Amino acid sequence: MHIVALRLALVTALVLAGCGLAVADAVKDFRGAQAAYRQGDHQRALELFTAAITSGEFKGRNLGTVHNNRGVVLDILKDHRGAVADFTKGIELNPQSALGHRGRGEANAALGNHEAALADLGAALNRKPKNSGILNSRAASLAALGRHEQAAQDLEKALRHDPSYAKARENLRKAYTALGRTEKLAALDAAGLVAEGYNHFKKNQIDKAVALYTKALARDPDNLDATLKRATAHFHKRRYDAARTDYTAVLRLDPKHWAAAYNRGLIHQNLGRHGDAVKDFDVALTLRPLHAKGLMRRATSFMTMKDFAGAADDYSAVLAKLAGKTQARIGRARALYSLGRFAPAQADFKIAVLDPGRRPDKRIYTALWKYLAARHAGQDKAVDELRQDMGKIGAHTNKVLGRTIDLFGQAWPGPVAALYLGDTDEAALRVAADKLKGQSKEGRAAEVDYYLGEHLLLQGKTDAARKAFQATIASDLTSYLEYDFALGHLKRIGG
Repeated sequence: MHIVALRLALVTALVLAGCGLAVADAVKDFRGAQAAYRQGDHQRALELFTAAITSGEFKGRNLGTVHNNRGVVLDILKDHRGAVADFTKGIELNPQSALGHRGRGEANAALGNHEAALADLGAALNRKPKNSGILNSRAASLAALGRHEQAAQDLEKALRHDPSYAKARENLRKAYTALGRTEKLAALDAAGLVAEGYNHFKKNQIDKAVALYTKALARDPDNLDATLKRATAHFHKRRYDAARTDYTAVLRLDPKHWAAAYNRGLIHQNLGRHGDAVKDFDVALTLRPLHAKGLMRRATSFMTMKDFAGAADDYSAVLAKLAGKTQARIGRARALYSLGRFAPAQADFKIAVLDPGRRPDKRIYTALWKYLAARHAGQDKAVDELRQDMGKIGAHTNKVLGRTIDLFGQAWPGPVAALYLGDTDEAALRVAADKLKGQSKEGRAAEVDYYLGEHLLLQGKTDAARKAFQATIASDLTSYLEYDFALGHLKRIGG
């Protein structure tokens, strides 16, 4: 038996309050006993706990704690009767002590007094029902009395609370064998390998974890936990095909397994298979209809598939639950803009542009989209609001950086805002686009064409705007939002 000694916080507080030297000496003995216990010097711990008790300075629950701690040491030193006496005294002084009841129960078990042990271990479990160590100890006494069914139930609970508890697993194997349930042994062994593998996974020893999960599946091919954990390990290493195979196996075993459906959807997204991703997220969202991450992920696939209506619905569902989620707010605004629903898009962009937690360039893009949506919606204050937004973004950026930056000339897409405000022209915009860093040459060119197209369209130069939007589409940069916006305009103006 091995029970961790409890600390005596109350006595420490009394010493700090300025009590006499005798109390201070007693506390010193108690702390010295704890230190000796931790160092494995149990004889010294026994001497110091005894000195603390005989000092007469501890009373009530504090004295009970010291007796319980000495009982732990006595039991380790095989003086089980002495341990029972100390735990009994500890329980008299503190009847609610789980340590006292557990300690006396385990000491009585060592003496062969299993009925008495069961009474105390049951009392300890009333206070700590999920303690795997107490469950294992009670199971040992139940097994000693031939009550293997109850022992197995306790051990199964212990392993649910602590899957890596090897001693409980060993004892459960004995209980199953005594009950003639040999068909459970393979699954039990596999569960032990899974627990061992998960310990490696937590240490980022992924390949060792996978090897143990694979060994577990050799013992128990339909072990869902092993399959799921191996899938997660493969996913962690970006072995998407292997992870997808395992998640598919999980869903074969349990078609309603939310995590497997959701994670397989993530894999399909990473592989660019957005149609399959949507199907998986459909399953996950059937099981958890308001799961925000699932809705956001499905919306992302909808956007990639150019299903802007589906994306807008999912973003709306997220915002109904999390109104302050800027990512969903911008996502819905982009979807609505792509659908030509400019007024509600402008309303969302207007909220999103206020978020100071986003990078300055992201806020400038949002300010531009807000401006364009407002112009297309026929709102007459769009120019004034763009200038105000750029001023606020600039002031906040300068404050954070502690220096002054000209957003219109030094940070893309600031020069686009300058064009829309009439402070520069197309030639200057192209020069700035070539000069400022931040993205590929092709990506910057596609953006310039798009934003010039918007500028021309708002001036009524539809043919010139069409050519600019077509140039954006010709870039084939389908992941750019400007590509989606250009595509939407071309559907409306033809081309």
